[in-house]
Amino acid sequence: MTQSEREMLMPFLLQLAQSRTVPGDLAAHNIIQDALRSQPNASYLLVQRALSLEHELAGARRRIMELEGKAVLPDAPLPAEDFLKPENAEWGLPTDRTPP
Repeated sequence: MTQSEREMLMPFLLQLAQSRTVPGDLAAHNIIQDALRSQPNASYLLVQRALSLEHELAGARRRIMELEGKAVLPDAPLPAEDFLKPENAEWGLPTDRTPP
């Protein structure tokens, strides 16, 4: 994990830990819990996926601002180490896939 990946991860996890518990949909809760039990790496994969999507969303926002002629913040490169490296993302891949 690179320092920039850690700097993305830690605030995300802090927000998660500080989120207040709100009543949710019981059926959705049960489906989610079943899925989490069936995939031992679910929490890792979900956090990895959320951070990857957050990074992509930030890039899309920058592009929109650029197209609208507004001031654009410099592009934050995607870290090229382990955690957010696209080829290490196992999201949606069959469980019988052999890692690279």
